[in-house]
Amino acid sequence: MFPKIGYQSNPFRSVTDDEWAALAVLPSPIRALADQLERDGRLHVQFIGRKGRGKSTMLRGIGLLLEDRDWRIGFEYVPLGQHSLSSEIADLDALLIDEIQRVWPRNIWRLLRQAKRHQVTLLMGTHLN
Repeated sequence: MFPKIGYQSNPFRSVTDDEWAALAVLPSPIRALADQLERDGRLHVQFIGRKGRGKSTMLRGIGLLLEDRDWRIGFEYVPLGQHSLSSEIADLDALLIDEIQRVWPRNIWRLLRQAKRHQVTLLMGTHLN
């Protein structure tokens, strides 16, 4: 039905995670950040902003950009009520974490120690209340 009216699929469906990343429009400073991550090694970056301002989209977009540069990327969304992470980072170049503010501080310290030991870049999204 939808191809008959010019659409490839239902235009009102939710996009997949891969489509979400591919649709991200990254501003020049974010592309420059990806260049700096490649040049300078392992940095940690936190995107902070109000709910609905594009932090998740930016994380997914920069993740796709880094994957295109042969980085091994992990992505974890921290749902409401969860206070720890489940990602294994030993085999990653970068871990992207959405809603990091929900993780308890002791678990964040543990993550930072692991990231240092395994030389993993952390890119995190946090929204302001």
